[in-house]
Amino acid sequence: MYIDENEVLRYLGVNPKLANFKLRAYVKDGIEEILKVAYPKYMYTLLDIDTIVEKILLKGTNVYLEGNSIKKHLKDCFKCALMGVTLGPLVDRKIEYYKSWDLTRSFVLDACGTALVERVCDEVQHKIQYIANEKYKLNITSRYSPGYGDLPLSIQPKLLKLLEGDRIGLTVTEQMIMIPRKSVTAIIGLKEDLESFNISCENCSQVDECIYKKG
Repeated sequence: MYIDENEVLRYLGVNPKLANFKLRAYVKDGIEEILKVAYPKYMYTLLDIDTIVEKILLKGTNVYLEGNSIKKHLKDCFKCALMGVTLGPLVDRKIEYYKSWDLTRSFVLDACGTALVERVCDEVQHKIQYIANEKYKLNITSRYSPGYGDLPLSIQPKLLKLLEGDRIGLTVTEQMIMIPRKSVTAIIGLKEDLESFNISCENCSQVDECIYKKG
């Protein structure tokens, strides 16, 4: 496993070029600490989709994806992949442990956890891209998570049920908070396109939600 130090700094809202030695040392220690307790797990499944009026139907289920943002994201897609990733409960415990007496370290560990879970998501996305290319001769969109745009968080329990998220210890509370906290669910569209999709700011649909953009 690997955590990019500069990515951690960005999640902390710090320009890597401006980070001082003390902060970088804090980040390096945080990375080592998180890597000792993180046990990433993931699941994904591919489903056919169909547009029913203003909703996206996941065929073979009774689950609809609602909202204009996900409809736009999956435009011209034949299939979609649902994915779930978690770092496990020990990461959450480590972050909580420091909250009462070293809040700075807790913030740093939280950013380290975020950087790691996003890196694992990238790896899973590349696996999905490989399957899309090799098996279906399709390409993929970027990933899109509940809570982005007008895709409601209330869809989380249904997505986790389809993913059998409990098999990797991933659940959701009544308040739609995922447990463990350092977890992600996302939807990726599979579509016919002349050019392969590459993860970049230019083809990302998460403009309003991106903390880098806000920074």
